[in-house]
Amino acid sequence: MRDLLGVALAIATVLLACGPAQVASSPSPSAIFAPSAAAPQASRSPSQTGSPRPLPPSTAVKMDKTLPASGQWAIFVTRSYDQSPTDPSQASGPRRLPTHESIAAVPISARATTPRDTLSLASFTSAVQGKPGADNLLREQFSPDGRRLVLSVVVGEGANARLGLVILDLVAGTAGSLTDDATYHDAQPAWGPSGEEIAFVRLSVAGAVGTGNDGGIWLVRSDGTGLRRVLDPATAPNSTGLYSWNADGTALGFSRGFEGSGYGLLDLLTGRTTSISGHSAKERGMADWRDGRPAFAGAFMEGQYGGKQYLVTADDQHGGGARDVVVGPANDGNSFFFQARWRPGSNDLLYLRTSADTTVQPVKMTSTLFVTDAGGRTPRAIKTVVYERMIAAWTPDGRDVVFLTGLGVAGAVRLIAPDGTNERVVQAFGGAPESYLEWIDLAVLSL
Repeated sequence: MRDLLGVALAIATVLLACGPAQVASSPSPSAIFAPSAAAPQASRSPSQTGSPRPLPPSTAVKMDKTLPASGQWAIFVTRSYDQSPTDPSQASGPRRLPTHESIAAVPISARATTPRDTLSLASFTSAVQGKPGADNLLREQFSPDGRRLVLSVVVGEGANARLGLVILDLVAGTAGSLTDDATYHDAQPAWGPSGEEIAFVRLSVAGAVGTGNDGGIWLVRSDGTGLRRVLDPATAPNSTGLYSWNADGTALGFSRGFEGSGYGLLDLLTGRTTSISGHSAKERGMADWRDGRPAFAGAFMEGQYGGKQYLVTADDQHGGGARDVVVGPANDGNSFFFQARWRPGSNDLLYLRTSADTTVQPVKMTSTLFVTDAGGRTPRAIKTVVYERMIAAWTPDGRDVVFLTGLGVAGAVRLIAPDGTNERVVQAFGGAPESYLEWIDLAVLSL
């Protein structure tokens, strides 16, 4: 998700020399409607221009433990929901908005680890009643060096609560406020491949989603400077969504409208927008970019409420040469492709297919991981789970697939070979019956 985590003294010296950074503030209205005149640096390596200046400390995220600056890690988010009864005679109540969210890290190894090996890194909240959801996607929100993570979280309290951006340094154990504008919710951040800029969407605090409160797409440097809008707001009742940067940092993938819209590309040099494929996209983590050809892979659908599913590749960094490489059969809207992922150092592709049998109760959810090549030849199923949610990614060396399963109070991080053999548990989880935990994201990184 492009990813997934004497130096301390040198960094501290640079930070002190630079002085404190300012929280990003919005430019005047006359400056925010024109597309950017300069594209970010076309590089996937961390910035070589020096360490970022310190951001103002943030209390919106509680930092618990630090991440060791070495090793390979599976980083994931869990959400806890309030299901306490409103009537003393009830055993439990309806699921309400998340009351607590946590980021945890598990070291990737061939042996089963103990619960002590799971590091609880940070906790926060990203939803409040009547406000939009943050839609954090970890794999797009890590800095290229894997040390830092940008999150959309609830800042402020009561009637002043809104979404703002906070940068966590997981190795140093610090949290800094990146944006703080009382007129906007800032959501769906994506860290650029140069390491210098972060893209995100804005929604006006005034008005509900879809009523003309869309604020478009913005860029800000990781030190809080250089805030500017690069894509104008959508017209009501639509809203703008952000997928990710492309691999060379010259374009942003975005959507217009709600679930079921297409995959648009914004060229940051010219301001022009194009579209990859004529199919619809379902979720923010549906695509992957890389250097080389093909550059893009994405999981699409024919229509929001039914039709065929598609695995699509495109040749270059601006979506040229898009083609359907795997086509799933038409259905009634209960089966979809998700999470197209390039294998590091290879043309292999990983993707997920989920289906729901609504003729039984509870609804029978089936998730299957597939591996194929860039041409879509002979997709092979390597793992199927039933009644569980599954999220998957390649290990940084491309040798194995990491997958996270779990819905409710139990789950596990596992490794499996690309041919479906040698499955082993990295970490298993449990929980109290009254809690509700749902895996919502997974990033895998090497530090």
